[in-house]
Amino acid sequence: MHTVARRKRGRPVAALAAAVAVTLAACDAAGGGDYSVADALARVPAMDVEGLWITTADLDTATTVAGLERPTEPGEVPQWILALTAEADSPAFVPLPEILAQTSPVEESADSFGWSILDVDAFAGGDAAPTDHFATLVGDFDDETLADLPVVEDGIVTVGEGEDFATDLDAATEANPLGVPQRLAESDGEIAVSPSTPLVREWLAGPESSLADDEVLAVLADVLDSADVYSAAFYRGDYSLSADALPPGAEPEVLIREPFETVGMGWASDDDGPLMVVAYAFEDSDSAGAAAEEVRGVWSDGVSLVNAAPWSERVSVEDVVTHGSIVEARLRPVEQAPLSLPMRALQARDLPFQHG
Repeated sequence: MHTVARRKRGRPVAALAAAVAVTLAACDAAGGGDYSVADALARVPAMDVEGLWITTADLDTATTVAGLERPTEPGEVPQWILALTAEADSPAFVPLPEILAQTSPVEESADSFGWSILDVDAFAGGDAAPTDHFATLVGDFDDETLADLPVVEDGIVTVGEGEDFATDLDAATEANPLGVPQRLAESDGEIAVSPSTPLVREWLAGPESSLADDEVLAVLADVLDSADVYSAAFYRGDYSLSADALPPGAEPEVLIREPFETVGMGWASDDDGPLMVVAYAFEDSDSAGAAAEEVRGVWSDGVSLVNAAPWSERVSVEDVVTHGSIVEARLRPVEQAPLSLPMRALQARDLPFQHG
């Protein structure tokens, strides 16, 4: 049986992909660390699935921004995670991937997987319902971390038995609620975890194509890196205005008219406090130029399609700028508005994430 994995303090923060090259201004103020959204995307093999949520974060920097220290004991983990993912009253926000949200019960995770969230410094991955996911975890890992797990093939081990993606509710645990076998591999201080053996195999060999090879995601990542974010999320989907979201015959007074399919958002902190960055990818620079004031308008003058509350009561627009085909909105939370607000609004397809 595995003992509970505990972080070794006092070592340098591991670099995501062994070469995460952009130093955050927020990290400089908080004590150091290297992290880059662009390099994080390069550590995830390309995933051709519908409804893919991509998330990444530097947990060490987010912890410092939140005014906390990394926990060293299992009992400290729930409060730490709550501070990073809570809906309000926190100066930091991290969109956790499903695998880390599920494995947050530290003792069970360490017993089942050989590691826990206590050991993870940074991550990058993609999630698609109901069970499709892949994550690269960076931490204090070595070839002993997964040594006690059953071998699937050379270099790849498993938590759970059965075929890829097979659900076995009889084998379900709190750390693996659907009982789907999880394949894992370790390399150079990183662990890959996914229900897909081919994806883990590809990661272990060095993927021929990664999320960073998607041109739109790559440009969005550069925009977010320029804002020194410590966490980020991306989603590509149909953002066209849904008639079901409106009362009969109604139309929003402000709306983004130009179509977009991919949005990236990130969270940062500077001398003025928490910063939320929302970046929209349009078809070309002309479309972005035409949409810039519309983006400003939905956040400044629009109201929620969910509860009719003005967005200006929850966020203030610091700036809206264009970068070629990208429109970037920099937002500050108003009073106790949660930093998760842009992500929740996107998940609800609220006004700032519809066009028509």
